[in-house]
Amino acid sequence: TQSEPRWKARCRAPGGTGAAHMTALPRAPHDARRLMLAPPPETPPDIAASLPPVHYLDLAALARDGVPPIPWILPGWLAARDIAVLAGPGGIGKSTAVASLALSLSLGYSWGGVTPSTIGPVLYVDEEQGRAEVGRLFLRLLAGLPTDLTDSAHLHITSDEGLCLTQPEGLARLTREIERWHPHLLVLDSAQQALRGADENDAGAVGAAFATLFSLRETYDLAILLVHHRRKLPSQGLSDPLDLIRGSTAFTTQASTVWSARGAGGALDLVQVKRRGSTKTSLRLAYAADGDTGPIRLTGEPLVQDDGLQAVAELHVRDYLADRGSARTKDILTTCADTPPRTVKRAMTHLRDLGLVTSPRRGLWAIVAHETDLACDT
Repeated sequence: TQSEPRWKARCRAPGGTGAAHMTALPRAPHDARRLMLAPPPETPPDIAASLPPVHYLDLAALARDGVPPIPWILPGWLAARDIAVLAGPGGIGKSTAVASLALSLSLGYSWGGVTPSTIGPVLYVDEEQGRAEVGRLFLRLLAGLPTDLTDSAHLHITSDEGLCLTQPEGLARLTREIERWHPHLLVLDSAQQALRGADENDAGAVGAAFATLFSLRETYDLAILLVHHRRKLPSQGLSDPLDLIRGSTAFTTQASTVWSARGAGGALDLVQVKRRGSTKTSLRLAYAADGDTGPIRLTGEPLVQDDGLQAVAELHVRDYLADRGSARTKDILTTCADTPPRTVKRAMTHLRDLGLVTSPRRGLWAIVAHETDLACDT
């Protein structure tokens, strides 16, 4: 009788014998069998001795002393050593909101009603807008605060310098600036430019970029915020909110927290669709601007009504009505078949309260022709 191949014996379920325990196992290709039988490579003793030790969790100490609290920079939103992704459509106010956040964390002022726990240097890297546009935005935001330029020494803004994660020279220059300023927050606007030359739909390419971000975080003890875009909503049914982040799923699986942004009349809604270690929260940022060049002042309030699914439902309803102008309630519910009708109806009512859609008669919904979004953004 022919003896059983060793690779099959290794793959048999523990405690099982015979073919019944092997029927679900695919036949390994020749190369795979050879790899499984190959011994692991040996590390030379001199190199092994110089490697850093592996540290293990002390469960007894954690049980005795408790798990350390989250070291918040901005309570509920951003913690030390976070890697955050903020994603939304273009032109709704992402850059304005993030620029305001950078000012808050470097000067100590409230951001949308949330007061920073710590303040410190912020390195703001913009590779999407021009220098003049970025400068104008920050000057308008500063003019809306009770401060002057002499207080902004902790804020370091650069634009259009080719600083990125995927090219050796760009990464080396970015690392040099991190070593120079020792920021507790690094902002990269946008993710597309930070991954310049890489395919954002390729999990390997995005994973490699995040490996670089992890290395920067560990080496320099900082938090990192990536400004990104969301994908177009599907024509049928709703997606999980995390599925709306454009590009590979590595953007959301690797991030500590993910913020979904959407325009809401003269405001910007930020919904946390992922938050490791804490409860997700939501915030509405509203602004007042004196013309096209005057000061910009931001205020905020919590969004207690929001859950992730309703946020996606609102995006879908708006896109659906924008394509068609108007639609009946039952047609909207049909396109949202994967979502409870109650959630969709709640989303429609909320959009009507915001003035983004209207219901000219019972059972009919229409998009409002003019929508004012947060200014000064791409």
